Amino acid sequence: MVMSWMPMCLVPACDLDRAAWPMALAVIAPDLTVTRDGAPVALDRLAPQILAAISLSDAGAATLARLDLRHLRATPDDLPALWAQLLTEELTAAQARNVKQLRELAQLRQLSETSLQHFERLEAFVWQTTAAERHQVTHLPLSDAVLDLTGVEQRLPSDSVGLSDLAVFVQDAGRGVLTATLRLLESDQVVGQWQVTDPGPGWLRLALPRALPMDAQTAILRLDWQGDALSLGLSHPHPDPRFQAHDGRPLALRLWKFVPGTLAPMAPDAHGPGLPKWLVSLDALREAAALADDPERVEVLDWAKGLVLRPAPGQTIAVRLPAFARPGMARLQGMVSVLGADALADLAYAVDDAPQWQRLTAAEPGQLHAQFAPLTQVQDLILMARVPDDATSAAVVIFEPIEAFASDV
Repeated sequence: MVMSWMPMCLVPACDLDRAAWPMALAVIAPDLTVTRDGAPVALDRLAPQILAAISLSDAGAATLARLDLRHLRATPDDLPALWAQLLTEELTAAQARNVKQLRELAQLRQLSETSLQHFERLEAFVWQTTAAERHQVTHLPLSDAVLDLTGVEQRLPSDSVGLSDLAVFVQDAGRGVLTATLRLLESDQVVGQWQVTDPGPGWLRLALPRALPMDAQTAILRLDWQGDALSLGLSHPHPDPRFQAHDGRPLALRLWKFVPGTLAPMAPDAHGPGLPKWLVSLDALREAAALADDPERVEVLDWAKGLVLRPAPGQTIAVRLPAFARPGMARLQGMVSVLGADALADLAYAVDDAPQWQRLTAAEPGQLHAQFAPLTQVQDLILMARVPDDATSAAVVIFEPIEAFASDV
């Protein structure tokens, strides 16, 4: 039995009930067996901890007389002073340990703050220099069933790690206010709340400014509606009742994730707290291509990682991204390129004023910019490409995902 060091006294068993002992005791029986807290222990193990031996009777004194007690540090008369000395020494040592630990804790906090500052600088660098995109990880497709909404709760079909956006499908909408609350089940913490006035039909995307951290929890979405009738699209039946919102079905849902605990540019069509940067992603360009008036000359190609336009000499092609220019935007930039032998083209982003044309050739891929007064309302974003009348060949123009910035970024 291994015991921690503690100063104690050796007392005969026959004297144990003769007094109230205000210290730790080792009890010795007439047969010289020793116990500590009722457990037998070898006397030589306890010898370094025993400061004094005390007897209160002749029988107790006789028991102690059978032992070699020359190693004891104190007589019964000296015990109080020795005990006080030991306590003082231990208190001094404990205070020294506390001071040392506090200094080490201060150093650890300083290192932690320095690490956080370095991470924030790295995050700011990535924020400024890369077109990081939130990635869709879940899509519960729309079915023919709908839910007439007053209030509903839906467990999300993914853990919370890295969760950054979610979307529900508004089937029919009247005038009113939709309140959405995202809560973590295990910690009972509300991590997101949105209020959307008069939501239009289609996918309603709700975004968090920062992806949720690495602590994996169960995410619960609560939706409440006040106003005229509103119906949400439901997905196909689900066998687990925990994931059912109505009539055995979950809501039609889309979920996006990003690097846990970090900021990411918002999609322009997302509702969320105002961030100074947005990203028109490849998925958004793909949806815009599907609405183009000239689909034979407009498409999104994975190898090109962008929206491909093929204007002929003298032709202008424009692709509209409905409601993708959001309040607060003041600057657009994105990588563009022109392909084709001796090809050249004029390219532009347009919002509410005349396009700012920028000419590119096949030998000069570059970055397209547009700057304008900060927007105060939602508008359409238009991508335009034209080939001059005197050009000798058509051009293949590639618009890559577009970054949008507020005026102060």
